[in-house]
Amino acid sequence: MKHLRLLSLFALTTGLLYHCAPSKPLIYDTTYDYDIRADFKTMRHYAWLPFPVTAAITPLNVDRVKYFVDITLSSRGITESQSRADFLIDPMVDSMSQIDSTGGPAEYGLYREGTLSLNFLLPASRQVVWWGVTHARVNPGLSPQEKDDLIKDAVDDILKNFPPPQN
Repeated sequence: MKHLRLLSLFALTTGLLYHCAPSKPLIYDTTYDYDIRADFKTMRHYAWLPFPVTAAITPLNVDRVKYFVDITLSSRGITESQSRADFLIDPMVDSMSQIDSTGGPAEYGLYREGTLSLNFLLPASRQVVWWGVTHARVNPGLSPQEKDDLIKDAVDDILKNFPPPQN
């Protein structure tokens, strides 16, 4: 009986914490990969390729992504240069509805999942030498500051492993 009470108390507490938790966007499932033969030490300048016309992203969010990528790479001595690019950044975004059933079998809800992918390509061959992608739960009605914070966190998560360590 004592174990049943403890289990009930645990379930009630977990449920309350889940339902009372702030609806802050959640970044998860960030991954990256790279060509181990690429010489990242020589990659000091980059140029942006345009976001796809069909991308599910607003012009302000495009500016946010570029701004935070530019700042992050600049802090590592890598700068934008359309005329001398050592690599190209090919951004991709996507958004889709997902079903959340973590509240139990009787409770579920829909949410938006946003995906940001940054592909780094060699200019001549367009070969991918590095890429990173992250997914985030995106709540409708985010304030401009919350959008800045979400995109900054997503970019930081993607680029935390760029440039990769060289052997």
